[in-house]
Amino acid sequence: LSPPPPPSAEDDRRTGKVNRSTSMKRWRILVAEDNYISQKVILKQLNKLGYCADAVQNGVEALAALDTIPYHLVLMDCQMPEMDGYQATAEIIRRQSEGALKHNTCTPVIAFTAHAFVDDMQRCKNAGMRDYICKPVKSEHLRDILTRWLPHQSCTLGQPSTPSSAPPPLPSA
Repeated sequence: LSPPPPPSAEDDRRTGKVNRSTSMKRWRILVAEDNYISQKVILKQLNKLGYCADAVQNGVEALAALDTIPYHLVLMDCQMPEMDGYQATAEIIRRQSEGALKHNTCTPVIAFTAHAFVDDMQRCKNAGMRDYICKPVKSEHLRDILTRWLPHQSCTLGQPSTPSSAPPPLPSA
């Protein structure tokens, strides 16, 4: 299964509009979520929004997927068996910094969790997650988060990002 190509720099960035039928289908998202029902719900929401997505059950599976398949963004549950989202994100960041993820050198990780306290947000930020979305997620909020991060992707898959064009960090609580 070959991944779709990354969107070109000309994907209507001048106007701020995204052609859902062409641009969004080019973005590939990995969902790391251990709950089967939550997986189905988020995958359906992503599909309705026009995104291509795969799901895994835990951090170990997320790392394995990132080792072999190019993704533009990861939605990471924080509480999962085997390896939780905090550990998985820290490992993703470590591997990215060492150049060990040849397909995913700058893939942002977004927390996808039921925990909504300020301390939880800080823990996500400390782990290296770039943003935070609470479950249950409304499609509008999901769309806003994805729109915020995907158009700002500062590198082509497999290429390092440039700090001057990197997306903003997770907002401080």
